[in-house]
Amino acid sequence: MHQRQEVLALVPPVFEATSSSVTVTLRHRSLVDVEDQAWLLGLADTTTASERLALIAARRDGAVTRRALRSMMTEAQADTALKDAVAKGLLRRVGTAGGTRYVLGGAVGGAAGGENRNRSRVLEEARRHGAITSADAARLLQTSTATARKLLSELMRDGALHAEGNTRGRKYRLTY
Repeated sequence: MHQRQEVLALVPPVFEATSSSVTVTLRHRSLVDVEDQAWLLGLADTTTASERLALIAARRDGAVTRRALRSMMTEAQADTALKDAVAKGLLRRVGTAGGTRYVLGGAVGGAAGGENRNRSRVLEEARRHGAITSADAARLLQTSTATARKLLSELMRDGALHAEGNTRGRKYRLTY
């Protein structure tokens, strides 16, 4: 699918082939309304098509479940979209076991801006070095240690990181 079609969640093209020709039908009809399309444009650079479908579902209904998302795409795509959207701060996991649902995360106000980039930078640093401390995160983001701790706590709450050790010398490692 063409990138713009994918970003705007347009109906996919229809291909019809005969022995002598190929016909491609492009419908300029979106799976989402105009307001959702505008919202998606702000997220296009930082999300995959599967993540965008999960975000739209969460935005429309207030939350999305793994089961609902699996009805829109393959099981593997749904699981990857949810895991990656949580790691990026786009969705936040609420509940446990059969009652788990995903709501919009703090990184999606009108678009996934600086907060999303900060989350991604911290997660990438933790991935690269095996762990990150609040002091490391503060230096990386050029912010206060308190602000870095808040972001690390959000990443733990969202299931992207887990903490090891006591307050002093605490290290945060990726959960996956």
